[in-house]
Amino acid sequence: MAVIERRVRLEGSKGAVRIRTIFDSGATYSCLRPDLASRLAHLEPLRGVRRFGTAKQAVGLKARFAVRLDFYLGSCRFSDEFMVIEGLADAVIIGAKTLQSWRMRLDFEHDRVLYDPRVTKLRILGAPEQVLEELSHEAPGELQERTPVDGAGSREQAATGGRSRRL
Repeated sequence: MAVIERRVRLEGSKGAVRIRTIFDSGATYSCLRPDLASRLAHLEPLRGVRRFGTAKQAVGLKARFAVRLDFYLGSCRFSDEFMVIEGLADAVIIGAKTLQSWRMRLDFEHDRVLYDPRVTKLRILGAPEQVLEELSHEAPGELQERTPVDGAGSREQAATGGRSRRL
């Protein structure tokens, strides 16, 4: 299985480091060694032990913790969960789940990691003006449900003009 190596900046809740990273489409998850994980972020216990197979039939790896890290390619920031696994041959591996979620491709012929910088931009879709207008008249923290008053509703709905409060 071919891999691509890059120096990548990793950032977590506790620190940052620039380190040689393996991009491996044959690895399902992104993962890193425990010593590096504990320097970069707070370890999050997994609900149960996760077991991973390797290319060697008799060898298996286990993860009991995960961390959330940001990593940079050029000026673009990406983020994902990394499994913390003892016994890794490489300190950091970016796996297929991360590659797919950020729509990255590995170009082995030219030894490049390909990505579209636009995938890192936050996009907020605008709401129709009418919805924004209605929301501006709501009391803060109050959840209201609107139902038409057509004779079939409750007396409370009729008395409140079709508005009923749910707590």
